[in-house]
Amino acid sequence: MELIQEYGIVGLFFISFAAATILPFSSEAFLFGAVKAGLSKIDIFWAASLGNFLGGVSCFYLGQLGKLSWCEKYLKISKDQINRWQDLIQSYGPGLAILTWLPIVGDPLAVALGYFRCHPKYVFVTMYIGKALRYVFVIWLANKL
Repeated sequence: MELIQEYGIVGLFFISFAAATILPFSSEAFLFGAVKAGLSKIDIFWAASLGNFLGGVSCFYLGQLGKLSWCEKYLKISKDQINRWQDLIQSYGPGLAILTWLPIVGDPLAVALGYFRCHPKYVFVTMYIGKALRYVFVIWLANKL
């Protein structure tokens, strides 16, 4: 609670941003604490959803830097696996971005959407919707408990 009292909404923004990158942690606990500390739910929503969205955008653009040879050499991902991901992403397109809020698969999905050059405008709209809906649910849940 001290952390929440000290950093408040700005801290929530940065934690939500970092949680949407390849760093392995979650922003929900901090958000839950912010609700319990009595911070404005509207401020909590905007800080968390915008921070998490911008973290997802950074993953998307990180993906655009990727090269097939790097995936094979450093990540040990075969060309066949990459082709399967490409087929999946080309089949469902930017609509998959709504799932970037998911733990474990969300960040790699955002990177893959960038790697396969999906249209940013559509990716970003659906990405924001997914992330915002998740935070609406977490704020609602924290308020109920």
